[in-house]
Amino acid sequence: MPIHDVGYRPWQGVKSPRIHGWWIMLLTNIMILRRNGWVRRAMAAAWLPTIYLGAGFYTLETALHATDRQSARTFVGMFQAVVPADVIQFIAKDVLTPDDIGHLRHRIWGHLIASFLSYPQALAGMLLIGLIAPALISRDLRTRAYLIYFSKPVGVREYLAGKYLTLIVYVGAITLLPALALFLFGVGLSPDFGVLWDTWDLPIRTVLASLVFLIPTATIALMFSSLTHESRYAAVGWFVFWLLSFAAWQTVYSARYLSLQYEVYYEGQLPERLEYLLDEVDSRRQFDEAAQLMIGQYIAKEAGDSVWSLLSMYESIRRVQLWLLSTGQPMPVSHLLMVSCVTLFSFVVLLRRVTAPLRL
Repeated sequence: MPIHDVGYRPWQGVKSPRIHGWWIMLLTNIMILRRNGWVRRAMAAAWLPTIYLGAGFYTLETALHATDRQSARTFVGMFQAVVPADVIQFIAKDVLTPDDIGHLRHRIWGHLIASFLSYPQALAGMLLIGLIAPALISRDLRTRAYLIYFSKPVGVREYLAGKYLTLIVYVGAITLLPALALFLFGVGLSPDFGVLWDTWDLPIRTVLASLVFLIPTATIALMFSSLTHESRYAAVGWFVFWLLSFAAWQTVYSARYLSLQYEVYYEGQLPERLEYLLDEVDSRRQFDEAAQLMIGQYIAKEAGDSVWSLLSMYESIRRVQLWLLSTGQPMPVSHLLMVSCVTLFSFVVLLRRVTAPLRL
């Protein structure tokens, strides 16, 4: 071989598997982000709602096996806004059979986990993604780091996998892990292992419901990050997207809710299955607690049953999660299609932006 031959020569050493590329990117991103104090504080604060939900699981298990109804009343007072009224009335019965307990446990656990994922953890996840995601790709575009990545045995798949997994690991640590911890806490509170037979499918449903949140939000966040060289613009786009869509739906929902509330309370318009509640109105038109709860949930459900709910990506994700974690819920086909279409569109834009340097 000539001494001055500087041409390419085949690599004679040991080749690392393709998985090595995205694994190193994932570990590098985790090491960088763990030095961010705001990220650490956000993740620690995101676990605080677990304490409240843990108290709910404890109160529920106490109510299911207690001879007095004080525990049931305590549970109803804590979670009447998220648990169906028919379940709340059922749990307040004087005597519960083992079949009743198994049925109630599955339904209420599912509703509690769905509410946990849809409200406090969804908000915490969006805030955390807003801290992490904007710089993941925009920083590489600004510094031209992609030239280094793609000059090595790192393809587009490995590059995107490393970015996706960074978000999934961090956001999953404040959504999926606390939800599974609550499930295990509930199992530990039960007097026997028959609870596993009643709720064996809830961990699977919880994982699926978490992925319904993780994959679309990660894709949308990475899309915004790939559209600009400045991470602050990506962060603004991320929060504006969610706030505007949510505000649009809430405006429509509030108008429908007030209209239905007027029809029910002042005009007495109720479906036949709830008309008997109007008989419990006194001269001051005050309902008892159970009647008010059932009518309030009826109004909220009717106000929410609108095609305008598709305006909000958050609302679509929330309804798909509730369907996955609740038994007897109809499949929200339109919301499932909405989430799928927005995620697919975001991924196509992300893929084109990431592969643009390779097409030059």
